[in-house]
Amino acid sequence: MAPRLSPDGRWLAYVSIETDGAKAEVVVTPFPNTTTSRVHVSVNGGVEPLWSRDGRELFYQDIDGFLTSARIETAPDFRVVSRTRLFSRESYTDAIFGSPFYDISPDGKRFIMSRPARSTNSERLVVVLNWFDELRASGKAGSK
Repeated sequence: MAPRLSPDGRWLAYVSIETDGAKAEVVVTPFPNTTTSRVHVSVNGGVEPLWSRDGRELFYQDIDGFLTSARIETAPDFRVVSRTRLFSRESYTDAIFGSPFYDISPDGKRFIMSRPARSTNSERLVVVLNWFDELRASGKAGSK
């Protein structure tokens, strides 16, 4: 699920349940020859992979809901150098159908995420039918 090509087009990150059957993990494989090898990027569950703009990091949400950064090297082979939990995604919107519900700014310095709208009892929805007729009747609509 959720395949993402690296910026240089040489690596494919995706979410797999191949090894455990119950736990989703972020995996990277060479592209386009995806059958040669696989490297597990997440170590205890992961979803929503997203490459940094320079291809040196792969971000994902870990099993505890933290956005995690995996620093990677691609030469001579693909390997994870380190993993760092960045912050909790608890108050942000989750993925839909496995695709990340976040992105990285073009300069690579910020994440763009959405939060669910907070509802209050004072909010209400107003539906106005025939609104143009009401506007015309008020004398505020131009005549044609």
